Amino acid sequence: MENKKDIGTFLKSKLEQAQKVPNESLWEKINTSLEKKERRRKRTFWVLFPAILGLGIFIFLIFQQTNNGFLDEKEKISIEEIERDLDRKMVIENATERSVSKEKNGMETQTEIE
Repeated sequence: MENKKDIGTFLKSKLEQAQKVPNESLWEKINTSLEKKERRRKRTFWVLFPAILGLGIFIFLIFQQTNNGFLDEKEKISIEEIERDLDRKMVIENATERSVSKEKNGMETQTEIE
């Protein structure tokens, strides 16, 4: 067992000694590539955000205009139906008035005959 512990500590010490630090030019390349990626992300955000916002406003306006059109047509239909109903009532009232007046005239003529 002692031998295994010694091997473990031996390997650990060797690995700690074997760690290499990259040179400065490599770090500079890594930093510049990270900065480019960050700039791309920012640019993408500032291009996509207004585009998505504009598209949302466009869809909202079309939806509102379409809804207003539907409401106008529904209102037109309801107004037309009301007018038709009023016309029907007028026709019915006229017909009943005529029939009532005919009945009155008929009764008057019958009473005259008697």
